[in-house]
Amino acid sequence: MKNTSGEEYSVQVLSSISKQEADKALKSLQLKGISSASISKKALNGKTWYRVRFGSFEDRKQAQGAAKKAGYSNSWIDRVKWVSNVI
Repeated sequence: MKNTSGEEYSVQVLSSISKQEADKALKSLQLKGISSASISKKALNGKTWYRVRFGSFEDRKQAQGAAKKAGYSNSWIDRVKWVSNVI
């Protein structure tokens, strides 16, 4: 069943102020064949944090399954809301 709630889920495997650490985590995901892996930046309290995430899943359960399959049992599942421009 297609998710129509305007939400999707991604798996966050790392949040760090180290760009090198984030690059290493990204490369590890890519070597596992996870092509949706990416790094995003967020400024918080005067520091830049690098977040490594992958996937776009319809529900939390799918995201948790993908995280476990990729070897990340202690990952963060992030819910992302989106807005459709359909009139």
